[in-house]
Amino acid sequence: MFLRENAFRLVKPERNLQRFGELSTIYSVGLFDYIDTDKLARLLSALYESLAPGGALIGSFKDKYRYDTFDYHWLVKWDFFHQRSEPECFSLFDEAGIPTTNLTMVRDDSGVILFF
Repeated sequence: MFLRENAFRLVKPERNLQRFGELSTIYSVGLFDYIDTDKLARLLSALYESLAPGGALIGSFKDKYRYDTFDYHWLVKWDFFHQRSEPECFSLFDEAGIPTTNLTMVRDDSGVILFF
């Protein structure tokens, strides 16, 4: 089942559990790069705490050292994008209280997109 929800309303795990129950999978692509680190750490923490035992939180980030925004800057003002490196992503998950032992990171075929 897919649900449409305002991501900023998902920062309270107790509310998430009451509304949705324990979740087996949370999948987000293309969102996390647009959220400030402090807010994103709170969101990731709440989403992680909303998972059922053995559940998976899957999210993507663009590696700032491999992602080229040059073309986009010609077309639109592209200032709302928070570029993060692989170590910065790991630090973000640490700030969210998600143990690194519970993380797996893979890259897409281009090497640009990081999936956690």
